Formats: sequence, C-alpha cells, structure tokens
Amino acid sequence: EVHILSISNQNKDTFFSCDQKIHLSKMLGKVEMKFFSKRPKYFTMKAFKYLFLHNIDVVIDVDIKMSNLTIPATKRLKNVKHIAWDNFSYECFMSVFHHQLALPKIKTHADAMVVLTERDRQLYMKEQNVPDGFIHQIYNPVSIKEDKPLSHSSFKVLSLGRFAHEKGFDLLLKAWAIVEKKIEGWTLDIWGDTGQDTGNVYSTFNQLKLERAFLHPSTKNVDQLFREAAIYVLPSRSEGLGLVLIEAGSFGLPLYTKAYRW
Repeated sequence: EVHILSISNQNKDTFFSCDQKIHLSKMLGKVEMKFFSKRPKYFTMKAFKYLFLHNIDVVIDVDIKMSNLTIPATKRLKNVKHIAWDNFSYECFMSVFHHQLALPKIKTHADAMVVLTERDRQLYMKEQNVPDGFIHQIYNPVSIKEDKPLSHSSFKVLSLGRFAHEKGFDLLLKAWAIVEKKIEGWTLDIWGDTGQDTGNVYSTFNQLKLERAFLHPSTKNVDQLFREAAIYVLPSRSEGLGLVLIEAGSFGLPLYTKAYRW
C-alpha cells in the first residue's frame, strides 16, 4: 500500500498517469500554507497524524530538507523506518542551509540515506562522515526509451522543464538570440509552461523578440519530442543528475549542458 503525500498540491489530478491503487494526499490547504510558513511544528503535527492514522511503515523524504519536518514526527512512532533521499547533489547540500540542518538529524534518527550518484555518496562519506553502510546510491529510473536508432536529422533544439529560475531558460533564450543571428534554419522549442512563470521566461522572450524560438505548455508526449529533435540543451542553473538528460540520451540525442556553481 503506497501513499504519496505532498505538502500542498492544489491540483486534484496528477499531470502524469498514476496507478489508481496509490493514495494521493496533500498535507496543507491554502490557508494552512500561510500558517505553516511561519510554524513548521504545525507541519510536523499534521505529518504525525497522517502517519499514525494510516499505519505507515516506511517514510521516504524526496528532499533531505524535508527530514527537518518528518523526523520529529517519525521519532514519536515505533517501528517506522525512515529513508532520506537526496534528489539533488552534494554541491546543493553545501549551499542550502536547511539541507545542512537536516543531515545531523538524518545521521542520528534515519534508517538509510539515498543519493543519485556514486560521486555524491563518496563525498558524503568523506566530507560529512556519513557511514558507508548507511548511505546508498540509486540512479533515477528511465521509464521511456527508444529501441531503434534515430537519425535526428531535423534542425530543432529542444529543452524541457518548469518555467522557473533554477531551470535557466532565460539564459538559454539570451544565448539563442546570438545563435539566431549567426545560424539560419534552426529553431528552439522550450516546453514546460505550467502557468507559473517564476523564471522570467516570458519577459525575456518578449524582450528579445526572437523569431525562431517557441514556448510551449507542459506535455506528456516527451518521447515524441525527443524523436523529432536534433539537439537537447539543459540550461539549468542548478541540477542534480537530471532525469531529462538520461531520457534524452536514451533516444540518442546529442546533449549540451552548462555547469553552474550553486
């Protein structure tokens, strides 16, 4: 029996398909979110109530900063296993205070810690004294792939992700403004608009007046986009081991990413 519990998901349905047997719940409503932002103990109380009422046996945090809130809840419940999953990177850990705040709690109270890469695992052990048998490396899984070779002979550059600051689409658009002037025939397609443009994507797009760049809403048909593209670009300011890179690579796309410091 699987439960997916989000802090505050205002949507009734998930964007991607989800097995009907999985229980989807949200922790806080809109009014409670305002209350929670100043009182994290309220979230811990709600988490404890949910775990207790549903007889949860294992808790997995999909971001280690969540352990600041869930560990105080699980500590009060006997026989509940706790797994902290760092879905970002060690560089992110070193630059985010709430991640650093969570690690001592994780080392003391959690049952295991999971990271995306072996490099991150080694860094946590060497720099943060995380025990070898405690921390485990598990790659993100690829659920879509192409079994036959593709030519990728189009003139399309593709990028996917939320229209948010950390995704760096404003940087990509500024770079594309240079490309447009020097290279004919190529187009740039950015997919991922969810209606919350926190990355200045549209304002940058409108300011640059680009002729061969296009912004699109979120889509479920990403496999078809990978088939039609010639190059995939990941312009993120910060990423862990980006799943979209693995997916694009599985379709044989040339990949380009820029490494930024956190």
